[in-house]
Amino acid sequence: MQIKIIGAGLAGCEAALWLADHGVQVDLYEQKPVKFSPAHKSAGFAELICSNSLKAERPDSASGLLKIEMRMMGSHLLDAAETARVAAGGALAVDRDVFSTAVTEMVEKNSGITVHREEVTALDESVPVLVASGPLTEGALAEQIAALTGDTGLLWSNEVVRNRAAILSSNLERMGVRNTVVSSVYPEMLAEKLGGYFDKVLVDAPCSGEGMFRRDPVAVQEWSPEHVETCAVRQLAILSSAAQCVREGGILVYSTCTFSTEENEGVVQKFLESHPEFVLEKPNVTFGRPAYGVDAVRIFPMDGGEGHFAARFRRVAPCEERFAPFSFKPDRETQAHAEELYTSLFTDAPGRFQRVRDRVILLPNELPDIAGLSVLRAGVEFGEAKKNRIEPAHGIFMASRAENCRSVLHLTSNDPALFAFLRGEEIPAEGLSGYTAVAADGIVTGFGKASNGVLKNRYPKGLRTHLSLIHI
Repeated sequence: MQIKIIGAGLAGCEAALWLADHGVQVDLYEQKPVKFSPAHKSAGFAELICSNSLKAERPDSASGLLKIEMRMMGSHLLDAAETARVAAGGALAVDRDVFSTAVTEMVEKNSGITVHREEVTALDESVPVLVASGPLTEGALAEQIAALTGDTGLLWSNEVVRNRAAILSSNLERMGVRNTVVSSVYPEMLAEKLGGYFDKVLVDAPCSGEGMFRRDPVAVQEWSPEHVETCAVRQLAILSSAAQCVREGGILVYSTCTFSTEENEGVVQKFLESHPEFVLEKPNVTFGRPAYGVDAVRIFPMDGGEGHFAARFRRVAPCEERFAPFSFKPDRETQAHAEELYTSLFTDAPGRFQRVRDRVILLPNELPDIAGLSVLRAGVEFGEAKKNRIEPAHGIFMASRAENCRSVLHLTSNDPALFAFLRGEEIPAEGLSGYTAVAADGIVTGFGKASNGVLKNRYPKGLRTHLSLIHI
């Protein structure tokens, strides 16, 4: 048997050595020294960002328990760590250079492993492939991995102002986002509950709004030098809280809609001074122009925008993980009814359902503990619980692809029947029965219940339109 492993970091090297020990021929691909990520500097394998990256050895900690299991399975990397160990109390800390050298020699001397020093830009699906390139993976390979993994991950959106958070939640439903959470809490609360949880964090910081002067006269009236200074202090605090939520290797983006150097470049410089665990990366964009003195981008009105600014950071050091898994207490009756209905409506597998009063929610695939946080939305509304049954909700159809719906009425975007449906009217549905998705040019826009050649409309009243199509 032969296997291809992409990435000679901790996971890639450990997997390669274990497989080789068990008679598997391994082709190990490492892009260094052909190409370096922003976080890595040496050409050696298993390069650590911090001497304490291997974390605690206590058996009552997750990392300590993992080490016990790894030793039981004959871990080569822990052997290398022992040769490179330095004093660090209860943690397994190492001399990074000594550790990397030891692992590199183990791998290169193993007759069952062939090392390829080159960048992999595409996955060869004709052979077994283990992707161990980690969170710094970028470019075409990252895009292909994302396409293969499909509808996974979690989008968490936070807005402190409650009514704006409600609008955000409504917009996400219309966009058909399934694995999502919408909250309305202060950033420091998120940092406390979700430390080190996210791969990517975007901070769209409140600012003095100088970029809005042309569009909003109120923004001009509210501006003052004191307001700029206040905003800069607040922005740095928000950015610092957000930074705690970024896991090692993750990306943090900071953006504003102001021209102010105090709120833009000034905040970036102060953040870097107080957060050595982050490095500034040049934004990979083709628009705008360079910022003043830092590797960031500005977008002026003559660039096609207003007063926008964006900076991109990457965490290159370990972070304190402060999150717990979602505490799920299943209601067996609700789960059974929901699974039965879901299977009758869609072809993909159902997930976890939770009842909140009369609403049944399809929870996201990945969800941390949200207790104590003001959460407006976690997942998507699946339906309304009735006596011994569940009535499906608009949200679950909006979050589904047409190809996954068992019954679909396909319409074009200029079909008069579509406009009638969006107005809340009944429309023809010959040959269809039961709950049926309505798709416009292949995109689900809502649903109804088909019977006797007619689709009874279930489009929400609050979303209905008065638009009509006129043929001339």
